[in-house]
Amino acid sequence: TYTLVVSHENLTNNWYPGCDRSMLVPNCIFRSNGAAILLSNKTKDCWRAKYQLQHVVRTTISTDEAFQCVYQMEDDKGIRGVRLGKELMSVAASALKLNLTRLGPKVLPLTEQLAFAANLVARQVMGPKKVKPYVPDFTMAFDHICLHTGE
Repeated sequence: TYTLVVSHENLTNNWYPGCDRSMLVPNCIFRSNGAAILLSNKTKDCWRAKYQLQHVVRTTISTDEAFQCVYQMEDDKGIRGVRLGKELMSVAASALKLNLTRLGPKVLPLTEQLAFAANLVARQVMGPKKVKPYVPDFTMAFDHICLHTGE
């Protein structure tokens, strides 16, 4: 089966012509652009494939802080736009941390998993103040990491 996935980001519905700074930022971040990719599950196409999907992890954070960090609303003059709140970075950081926590056991080499497990046991036995937390080296699992500014 072949599937053509076309992604297009269209800003015309939420273009904000007002003066509220928190609502002007999306005009710069979200522009009209697009991408397309042809997906296949046929084994005869594997020699042409540039990438192979290994794992998919999706995280949903449903807190009041997450709900309010990107919000469509009207400004003081009644002009509708999308407001980016100050809490956006902390919500994005917690979502990224949760994603990497779930993805880590699937992609990290056994040596990194064992080092993390040993550190976890040591922290429980000796106490968290005596043993520093071990942060796995994700560069051993990924060649490239790209964070989309609009995700």
